[in-house]
Parts: sequence; C-alpha cells; structure tokens
Amino acid sequence: MSANQTSADRTGTGQTSADQTGTGPALAVHRDVLRSVAARLRTGLTALDAAVTRVQAAGPGISSLAGWPTGDAFSGNLARAHQGCLAAARQVADAHQAAAANLSDSAATYDAAESDSTRAVRAVAAS
Repeated sequence: MSANQTSADRTGTGQTSADQTGTGPALAVHRDVLRSVAARLRTGLTALDAAVTRVQAAGPGISSLAGWPTGDAFSGNLARAHQGCLAAARQVADAHQAAAANLSDSAATYDAAESDSTRAVRAVAAS
C-alpha cells in the first residue's frame, strides 16, 4: 500500500476520498445537487400525501362488508391491511422528509464551511 493510496482504496469500495497527504484525488461536494435531490424528495412527498389522502378516504367503505360471517372476517382483514398500508406510507413520508432535511442541512453546512475558509484565507492574506 503506497502512502498516496486513499482509505477507500484500502477498503476496496472503489470510491475515492481526499488523501491526507494532499496529493490524492479531491473530494467535491455539489451543493446544488444536494438541494435538487432534497427538492425532488419534497415533491415526491406531495404526491405521496395525495395518495394517502385518497386511501384514507376509502377506509370507511371497507366496513360495508360487515354483517355476515365471511364479510366480517374479510372486512377485518381488509381494515388491518388498510391500517398497515397507511402506517407504512407515514413511515416512508417521515423518512423522505428527514432525508430531504438532512440533504438541505448538509448543503448549508458546506456553504458555511466554504465561506469560513474563504474568510480565513483572506484574513491571513491581509495580515
């Protein structure tokens, strides 16, 4: 293993990261891409919310099968499946929202770090 080999090269993942010696490949963070993906996740949430609203509205109709033994059993199974689907949709929405927020936060953190670095370099150059 050479001194210029990146940690990713040592792990065999095929991905590269900045080398501690400063001679390896550079790591670039495209903040516009982070923000774009976050926006697309939020757009997907709007569509998911609309679908969940339609599924919730259909929920009361499943009890119309009750009143005879087979209908009661089927209605109960359908109600449980309906609730399970709604719970899964809520979990997906929560995960999407968290991912979108994390991507936006990451972009803002990189913006702040770049700004701080630029300010520090200018302060050193001015002194």
